[in-house]
Amino acid sequence: MLTLFMIYSGESVAAVAKQLGVSRQTVYNEIRRFADIRRSSEGLSSVLNDRQPGRPPEKSECVIKALKQLEQVSPAAFGYKGIKWTIPLLLDHLKKNGVEVSISTLKRSLAASDFKLVRRCRRLK
Repeated sequence: MLTLFMIYSGESVAAVAKQLGVSRQTVYNEIRRFADIRRSSEGLSSVLNDRQPGRPPEKSECVIKALKQLEQVSPAAFGYKGIKWTIPLLLDHLKKNGVEVSISTLKRSLAASDFKLVRRCRRLK
């Protein structure tokens, strides 16, 4: 969309390509794509609803479902000493239940699920 804004603001294709760090052909492709969209029956909504490239986050969805279930239950119900979930406890519990997950995936899933997590306090030296 920035490409189109710059073009319709009067910038040349070469200037837009240079400023955005892309080839002129990429700018032309973007203009043609926009023209095709304007002619289509769906209009601009097809751009806004366009799927993002890349592989879908299958593991994150699985972890989010597990977190929603765990949020309702105390770790003590599973035999853990803590009364609130922490990242190490969640990693351990998920691993014991067959869900191998990295810390970064767990943190992304926690943010997506609005899971309330207890942070460890750092000790002063």
